[in-house]
Amino acid sequence: MSDRKYPQGHCHIEIQPGDAETMKGGNTVRIVFAVDENYVMPLAASVQSIIECTPSCSELEIAIISCNLSASAQRKLLSSWGPVAEQVRFIDIDMSMVNKLPMPRAGWLSPATYARLFLPELLPDSWQRIIYLDADTITLGPLAELWHMDLAGMPLAAIQDLYIPYISSEEGVTAWQESGLSRDAKYFNAGVLLMDIGALRRGGVFQRALDYLGENSESVRWYDQEALNAAINGRFLVLDQTWNVMWYWFFSPIRDDAPQIIQRARVRHFSGPEKPWIQNDEDSPWGTDMFFKYLDQTAWRGWRP
Repeated sequence: MSDRKYPQGHCHIEIQPGDAETMKGGNTVRIVFAVDENYVMPLAASVQSIIECTPSCSELEIAIISCNLSASAQRKLLSSWGPVAEQVRFIDIDMSMVNKLPMPRAGWLSPATYARLFLPELLPDSWQRIIYLDADTITLGPLAELWHMDLAGMPLAAIQDLYIPYISSEEGVTAWQESGLSRDAKYFNAGVLLMDIGALRRGGVFQRALDYLGENSESVRWYDQEALNAAINGRFLVLDQTWNVMWYWFFSPIRDDAPQIIQRARVRHFSGPEKPWIQNDEDSPWGTDMFFKYLDQTAWRGWRP
C-alpha cells in the first residue's frame, strides 16, 4: 500500500458557485444506468417503472452505459419503452478500463458496477447533474423531487446505509484507518445517487476512488461503492431513506418505522443476492410482484424464473 492518505476529517471538494442548473437541476431529468448482458432484463423493468411515474416523459433523458451490450439486447430494450426510446442513448465503455480493477467476487455483482467511476469521460459535457440508478431498482414515485433537490454545496446525495452506517463499520471502508479517514463519517449506498459530476471531477473524487481500488485490491469488499465512500469520506447530502429502500427494511428492520418507510418508498432497490428474476417467491415481503408488474409491460412480458 502507498503512503497516500486522504484528508483527515473530510475531503475538500471544490464546488463552482452560481451554477443554478447544476445546483438545483434544469427541467430535463437526466438518468444514468450502467449494465452488461446480465442486467438487461432488470433494466427493462427499471426504466419502465420510471416511465410510469413520470407525468411528462418528454422531460426525461436516459443514458445507458453499455458494457458490451449486444445490438439485439439494445433493440429489445428500446422496443420495450415506446416513445421514450427516442430519449435513450447507449454509450459504450472500453471494458479494458474496467477489467483492470478488482473483479467482484459476489455472484450478484457485475463488473459494470465500475462504470460509474468513469462517468466524466463517458457522459456529454452538458450532463453535469445526473441521477444514477442501479438496474435492480424499481421507481415508485416521480424523480423530479430528487432531481431538483438543492445539494447544499455537496457533490452528491445518497441515503446513509443503515446496515453499514459508518466508514468504520464492519463492512464499511476496509482501509479507513490506513487512508486517514474519519471513524464517524457516514457511509452511503450507491444504488441511488444524485451527482454533481463537475464537482466530483474537480474534487478528484473519481481518481481517488480508482487509487483506493488499486491500493486495496485484495481487501476491498464493496468495490466501487466502497471506493467512492473512501473518496467522499462522509461529505454527502443525506437523503430520506425512502429514496433507496433496501432488503434490511423487509428482513431485519432496524427501526420501528420500517412499515412507514416501506409504504412511502420512492425507489425500491433489490440489493443483495435475492433478486426477483433469480427466485420468484410470491410470498416474500420483498415485493417480487412489483418487479413483474413492470417487466410485463416490456418485451419480456410473461417471463418468469
